[in-house]
Amino acid sequence: KTIALVANSSFSGAVFYMGSPALMKVNCGAGDITETDGFVWVVNKNIADCMVKLTGTANGVYHLVMGNGADDESWKYSEGNISVGDTKNISVNMVDFWYEQMLRETNSLLVSYPTNANLKNIKTAINARNRVNLINSYVLFRKQKLETIITWRMINYLERIINIEVPTPT
Repeated sequence: KTIALVANSSFSGAVFYMGSPALMKVNCGAGDITETDGFVWVVNKNIADCMVKLTGTANGVYHLVMGNGADDESWKYSEGNISVGDTKNISVNMVDFWYEQMLRETNSLLVSYPTNANLKNIKTAINARNRVNLINSYVLFRKQKLETIITWRMINYLERIINIEVPTPT
């Protein structure tokens, strides 16, 4: 199966795909499910209900795609470095996931703008988990460069960070 096939199907549930040097296990509340050919399928669950555990089987970059069946808006991509024996826990409900996405996008922008002080400030703010400085540096970079493709994704990640760190009052 492929991600395109999944996204175009009527599967009702959470789908996870791992293409990397790691073993993936997913727990959506009923115990660990180990990947088969890189996939984990969990019927009648949402990716927000699940925790992904990666265990490095080699040194390299992991690539994780996850989403809710045919819900185009739910699909997420994550990547990062992993070493043999390393364990990474990933959840879309954890603020670290979204900071990691911001870091990935910032590193991508640094390839095009290696000397940009605002991007360097974004990276510093991400590493310090300083939401206020992150937002300020993001706005300054966006105002300065007018780059839209990557920064549009970044604003969505910022929204997720804010929603987790500053919950709506009840």
